[in-house]
Amino acid sequence: MTRSTPTPPGSVGLLGYGHFGRALAELLLDADLSVHALDPVAPVPGELRAASLAQLARRCDLIIPAVPIAAFHAALADLRPHLTPDHLVLDVASVKRPSIDAMTSLLGADIPWIATHPLFGPASIARGETPLRAVVCPNDLHPAAAARARSFYERLGCEVTEQDADDHDRLMADTHAMAFFIAKAMLAMGAGQSDKPTPPSFAAMNRICASIPRQIDGR
Repeated sequence: MTRSTPTPPGSVGLLGYGHFGRALAELLLDADLSVHALDPVAPVPGELRAASLAQLARRCDLIIPAVPIAAFHAALADLRPHLTPDHLVLDVASVKRPSIDAMTSLLGADIPWIATHPLFGPASIARGETPLRAVVCPNDLHPAAAARARSFYERLGCEVTEQDADDHDRLMADTHAMAFFIAKAMLAMGAGQSDKPTPPSFAAMNRICASIPRQIDGR
């Protein structure tokens, strides 16, 4: 029996248009995907702007809440009345357990959802890093969602790894968080703020420092 290829999303909805949302929108447009966005605070270009959650859901079959993790549950609760089984909700937080708990509670088995972590941010996209990488965390409630998420990220040119959510969070605690706090300490000491030539090893650390201010609010 031939395995069917997941249908690419017809349109992607971004709930949140902060630093990450804007950068992701550019990546989506470069991949010739239709994009709509809604943010109660950050300005959204008119050609992308959705007027309401209801309109965002009507226009898009893939919805990405690109909001800080502290706001994820509330944003998803507001979105929930407008979702149908034809949607896929794809989260992009760097820690999976809180968002999985929220999606399990609010969407359950009724609305397809998947936890993912794009291992890139605005700085990576701006530098044109290739390949971009993403992690997909399958769930038993929606077994087909992993293939849909993989197809979506591959459309963006990403290398995709499937990983258990708890294993992912342990790995992020050992790596991502460590790099974040080291870079924060460097910034506090005034390091990483010079444009003078530096060795390649230090230049790499400077790039981490450059990304930190944009990660503080998770957007």
